[in-house]
Amino acid sequence: MAVHGFNDREQKIYYTDTDGGTYEKPYNQFLSEWDWRIGDGLASEIFHKKGIRPKTMIWVDRTPNQPRVGYFDDGGTVFYANGTSYCGFVSPKHLEFFQKVNKAPSLGRQDPGSFGKNAGICTLPSGYFDNGATVYFSVGNGTFCGFPNPPAFDSHKRSRPQQHSFGRIDIDPIRFMNYTGVCK
Repeated sequence: MAVHGFNDREQKIYYTDTDGGTYEKPYNQFLSEWDWRIGDGLASEIFHKKGIRPKTMIWVDRTPNQPRVGYFDDGGTVFYANGTSYCGFVSPKHLEFFQKVNKAPSLGRQDPGSFGKNAGICTLPSGYFDNGATVYFSVGNGTFCGFPNPPAFDSHKRSRPQQHSFGRIDIDPIRFMNYTGVCK
């Protein structure tokens, strides 16, 4: 079992159990279920005589000042933390596109307030995407432009061979980016 987060304000602990499932429990319930026992015999007697009582041991594998980078959720929304701030995603495809460029570990369920400033909606990295009718280009700064025809798209793509092709997006990109018009 591994504890991977907590919410001090709500008094909850988030953990992954040996079955691979992720769970959350109130502090007191978690501690009552996970107290370890030494059993009977010499080890138990020695610890008892030294005043050591059985309790749950939680190992913290980071210091509070160490920046945390990765993806986490609060039970409803997925976020990305960059070490100083965090941002959220408006759809599964938005998250998928972002993850293609920003490789980072999962941090499990966490309290967003412990990741610094809320930067709002995550900016889609630069690259091409479509909505089924039009191909667009995300500039990578929160803006996107569109192509009036296939030759304009082909010309643009030839001049930027390193750019990602994200595929089809599942929501209107205007929900999280500003449209700047026709791509130049």
